[in-house]
This record gives sequence, structure tokens and C-alpha cells, in this order.
Amino acid sequence: AGHTVVVKSAPTKLGRVLVTSTGVTLYHFTPDTATKVSCTGGCNAVWPPLVLPAGAKVTGLKGLGTVRDPSGAMQVTYRHQPLYVYSGDKAPGQENGQGIEGKWYVVKTTTTAATTATTAAKGYGY
Repeated sequence: AGHTVVVKSAPTKLGRVLVTSTGVTLYHFTPDTATKVSCTGGCNAVWPPLVLPAGAKVTGLKGLGTVRDPSGAMQVTYRHQPLYVYSGDKAPGQENGQGIEGKWYVVKTTTTAATTATTAAKGYGY
């Protein structure tokens, strides 16, 4: 029985956005692609990636998946966009990272409920 990482949609001042199970806002980085994670090294200190622990699953909205980041970790994606939290958000519901450097944005969704998709973390075990 592995851990589960839950991603859901929540209403905010910017509309419905993706959040973690604890309500922390999730962001995407526009230089990322479906197969390449661009925020690495020092970038991760400010923008920690949402990663799956070994053996964990991600559940929540349809469209969730994973991509292997440069460190070898499985980073959670939504519609092929790698997901991050922002170190400047100190409480659930904050969106302080929106628009930073013109490259960081909340992940908007029109879906209101966490449903269906479960993606198992594959390819790395200990």
C-alpha cells in the first residue's frame, strides 16, 4: 500500500484552479513541455515540484499523469503540464506565484469535482 498524492480543483479569486489535498495552489512553468521539465536546481528551491514518492499514486481529476524530471523523480502533471507549488504561498488558497516572470501561472480548470483518474508511479522503485 503506497502513498497517494491527491490533486483537486478549488474555487479562488482567479477562478477554479488545481490545488493539493491541503489546498495549496499548483502552478505550471511555461518553458516546460509534456516531456521536458525545465525548472531544476535553484529553481526548485523557489518552485518545488509536486513529485510522487516511490510506490505512490496520484488521484483526483481526469488529465493527471506523470513525467520523469531531470533528477529521476516522477513529477505530477495535469494535461501534460508538470506541476509545482510556490514557496511564497504560506497558506492554502494563496496565489502569490501567479504571473511571476511572465512564466509561472496557476493551473486553471473548469472541472468542479475530483473524479476518476488514478495513475500509478512506474519505473522507479527501491
